[in-house]
Amino acid sequence: MFVNCEAKLNYMQNIKITNILEKLKKTNNVFIYDFKSQFCNKKTCFNYLNKNDILVFTDDFSHLTKEFAEFISDDFNKFLEKKLNQY
Repeated sequence: MFVNCEAKLNYMQNIKITNILEKLKKTNNVFIYDFKSQFCNKKTCFNYLNKNDILVFTDDFSHLTKEFAEFISDDFNKFLEKKLNQY
């Protein structure tokens, strides 16, 4: 049996990071791909997706696993294609 690790979302930290990224986006050709919805609900992020049997991170919620990267790759490619078409 696998025990799912979880981390609480830090709302204030996310706001600070989002504000910085939004400023970058306005001055440079920066696209922000937010994939939290793939492994987080409103307040908690999970390191394991039971439904897909995939680990999300390799360590301390800082590095994606190869399996999770492959899992989100189609969604990322759609996001990128849409942004490039707008650009």
